[in-house]
Amino acid sequence: MGAVAELIEALESEHAALLAEDAQALELAIRRKQILLDAISRAPAPASRGAAGELRRARKLNERNAQVLAPRMQVQAARLQALCAVTGRAPLYGASGGLAGGIK
Repeated sequence: MGAVAELIEALESEHAALLAEDAQALELAIRRKQILLDAISRAPAPASRGAAGELRRARKLNERNAQVLAPRMQVQAARLQALCAVTGRAPLYGASGGLAGGIK
């Protein structure tokens, strides 16, 4: 199986994990997807129409997953904003997981 076909499988796994709200499966699928994307980005451009079609399919699946994820991210951002308003403080951790605002 080629890397693009594996990427399509990873994207399908990511979608299933998103719908099931399975954080552990989602983390594994995203990690696998990133490894495959890195490998594909280093490979020569596809010469066949079939390979180009597979890449288009992968792009559409990735866009579908982003559409599922976007509203959930908005809800989480609103929840975090509400918590910060209640405490009167900025969050302790930033988006990268590190301490925010120079806290040591």
